[in-house]
Amino acid sequence: MKRNGEVGTRNAEWMTVRLCDVVEIDRTGVDPAKLESQVSYVGLEHLDASGEINWSETIGSAGIKSTKFRFGPDHILFGKLRPYLRKVVRPDRKGVCSTDVLPLLPKSGFDKSFLFHLLRTDDVIQRATQACAGANLPRLSPEKFRVFEFRVPRSLPEQKRLAKILDKADEVRRKLQQSLRLSDDFLRSVFLDMFGDPVTNPKGLKTARMGDYSDQLTGYAFKSSEYVPAGDGIRLCRGTNVLPSLIDWSDRADWPEDQCSQLGRYELIEGDIVVAMDRPWISSGFKTARITEHDVPSLLVQRVARIRAKAPLSNNYLFSLLNQGSFARHCKPTETTIPHISPIELREFPVAIPSKTHLEKFDKIYLKLSHAKCAIQRKADEAETLFSSLQQRAFRGEL
Repeated sequence: MKRNGEVGTRNAEWMTVRLCDVVEIDRTGVDPAKLESQVSYVGLEHLDASGEINWSETIGSAGIKSTKFRFGPDHILFGKLRPYLRKVVRPDRKGVCSTDVLPLLPKSGFDKSFLFHLLRTDDVIQRATQACAGANLPRLSPEKFRVFEFRVPRSLPEQKRLAKILDKADEVRRKLQQSLRLSDDFLRSVFLDMFGDPVTNPKGLKTARMGDYSDQLTGYAFKSSEYVPAGDGIRLCRGTNVLPSLIDWSDRADWPEDQCSQLGRYELIEGDIVVAMDRPWISSGFKTARITEHDVPSLLVQRVARIRAKAPLSNNYLFSLLNQGSFARHCKPTETTIPHISPIELREFPVAIPSKTHLEKFDKIYLKLSHAKCAIQRKADEAETLFSSLQQRAFRGEL
């Protein structure tokens, strides 16, 4: 361990360490056949970028057969496959995880919560991404990861103090995100109450193919070699930008504006529905979102679909329908293949055609709830900005 002392603005001494100085990369393999079937199983798909874990799976329910890593409540879990997804979490119980997840066990003198926040910083995630090998499935080698260097307070009480500040700010952020999820759950309940389950169609509504009641388009195959720096062109809406009910431009690619004259049909407009067609189901939901005024101008990229409703249906209705579980069952994703959506599956998806009166009533409820969600989202964005500022100051020794 390097012990070169540095002093932060609060006169707390900091030191430079390597990852292997502060945690053990605990790759203890375990044969699932020797464990009880109700033991929790965590794959990459169960880890959320917000730091949450979906505990819905067990060894038995997931049909796990191959060797996995063991972890407990003292570990931090770090997703080594596609680390730019920021899948870093703090488990609160025992279980086993995919071998694409590294269990990190903090050593004596180092606080788990402090290290959790440190490993989620932009600096660490960027370094992990740059150190990956493999074009299609970029993975971070544990051997490279273990020699990453960081600055940390020498004092354990100081680590705990900083972690407590970040935990409080993170809690505010999480509660606002939870409010947004509850709003989505409420809208799903309204949808089911008004129109019934799209699969069983208990209200006996007329059904048709979604392709007959919507204009659908998949994106253009833009050459990545011709991208321009972010901010120097028109944004490209790629699969990585489409998250559940959100367009995320943090990983942005642009196309030269002077080369857009023949690409008018791929221009997105406010209200469009976009669907990520590759790996569309993640731990936080189905990767489909609405284009807002803040997302234009932008262009549709290959393997992302754009949907516009045709009368009498509305985009509000179709977007809500796609977020019901019936669409996932229609596409039949499996655990043994990489789930994807084809244009045919989008066109052939059966949709119920409600009366004009019911559609207009639903649209009013949808718009009212959307305005409420926008207010919550603004507060969530403010909380995100505050957390980011505190995080940067904490690891510069300025808190």
